[in-house]
Amino acid sequence: MVQFEFGAASPASDHSFDDDSLNGDTSNGSVGVTDQANEMNTTQEAQIKEVQEMAKRETRIMLWWKLVVVVTILATAATVSTGAYIFLKDDQESNYKESVRG
Repeated sequence: MVQFEFGAASPASDHSFDDDSLNGDTSNGSVGVTDQANEMNTTQEAQIKEVQEMAKRETRIMLWWKLVVVVTILATAATVSTGAYIFLKDDQESNYKESVRG
């Protein structure tokens, strides 16, 4: 009889299985391979769903941050452009008035 142990479980615990449990005989109280596989699949599916939900949430957050960055860049560009236009317009008008007088 071959026994496999998971973690620090003792050979008589529910976390071990033998050749009989591989054949579907779980009369000795150990968990069968199919039960373990179903439990692992259920756990893995839950973990996959959790990771997918986290990824969706993080993607949504990143899209919002990208939008914030783009709006900030556009607002900065508009402010700088407007300021430069006003400054240069006033400077050009004052230069024109000085050249006409002089």
